[in-house]
Amino acid sequence: MNDNKLNKSLKARLALVVFCGASFGNALAQENSADIFSSPFDACFENGYNLSLLTQDQTYSTAQCFTSLLEMKGAETTYLGASEHTIMEYSVSWYAAAAEKGHKLAQENLDAGIAAMSTLENHTHFGLKEPDQQLLASEKAFQTLDTDDNGMLTLAEASSSLALKEVFSKSDFDNDGMLNFGEYTILSGEATAAGNQ
Repeated sequence: MNDNKLNKSLKARLALVVFCGASFGNALAQENSADIFSSPFDACFENGYNLSLLTQDQTYSTAQCFTSLLEMKGAETTYLGASEHTIMEYSVSWYAAAAEKGHKLAQENLDAGIAAMSTLENHTHFGLKEPDQQLLASEKAFQTLDTDDNGMLTLAEASSSLALKEVFSKSDFDNDGMLNFGEYTILSGEATAAGNQ
């Protein structure tokens, strides 16, 4: 992956983390903590989701938590609460956020995380791991609905799901008439409980 493409990918992932944090901040305050931290993946958010409210140390600590999950060799996705690839993406995103906040150790860990994620993705693309094993339930559902495979859901595509059709306009946060994967993820609830569907 070239550096320009990688930087765009990191910025997109970081934007999703920031957006999800802002969107779920109030909702999380009202939820029972036993419901929130139902898996080790979920427990990594004990400092919260909203990056604008977190210190550089809290942001770095969240990234470290995801990294520790990757070190649990042999742990099942159902136990962890997310796939290895998803956990790696969150780890990299949070290291990127910590680096932006000026944490001294974040950049080194970010570089290592990017290299590890690239290796994992290369193995996935060459068939060493089934791509389907790396997807969240929402990613699979989104791909099924996205019949033209352009990464966006139109109202016509969403109409194959009555529930999605009913909340389509409320989920279209940027009001562009389509749902991107970030908007769909928020709707599906996996931004707060990835992998628990």
